[in-house]
Amino acid sequence: MSINLDYTWSYGKNNLLKVERVMINNLTEEEENILASYELGEWQSIDNLQEEMNAYQQAAAVWTGKNYTINLILPEQEFQQFQKKALSTGSSSQTILINLIRQFIAS
Repeated sequence: MSINLDYTWSYGKNNLLKVERVMINNLTEEEENILASYELGEWQSIDNLQEEMNAYQQAAAVWTGKNYTINLILPEQEFQQFQKKALSTGSSSQTILINLIRQFIAS
């Protein structure tokens, strides 16, 4: 078991960002790389932190909202071609359909 130090962020007096170090256990390789990057000073603050946080919170709220199921009827040959193409891109057929629906909505 490896024990590493991590940082927690919170707002202190006057809405100033306060960073504290805390001990955490069992970091993944990716988490260790992120921590090392932070400790090397490779991370920079952004001017509009609150705006960015709000945008990500809104996106998370939309993402965690209620989901619906859609049933499609396709000829077998088209479905097999679709699945084959989806696998060749490294995405699931569900992910591709969701992205197509989002593109359609945005247009």
